[in-house]
Amino acid sequence: MRANSDRLIALINDPLDLSRIEAGRVTLNRISVDLAALVHEATVSMRTQLEAKGQPVQVDVPAELPV
Repeated sequence: MRANSDRLIALINDPLDLSRIEAGRVTLNRISVDLAALVHEATVSMRTQLEAKGQPVQVDVPAELPV
């Protein structure tokens, strides 16, 4: 129940944040992100649910992907 509540809040807040950014009321701070690690983490967290539905996951992230 907690996870679903958090997802619902994120669904509501994302468009609100986008409208604030477009209106110039929010400044974005850019930071470097290890995209390969982020993709791996997302894949691990979703793999069990996807495979339970018969949707296998295969991710191919290039080793030379820059941060």
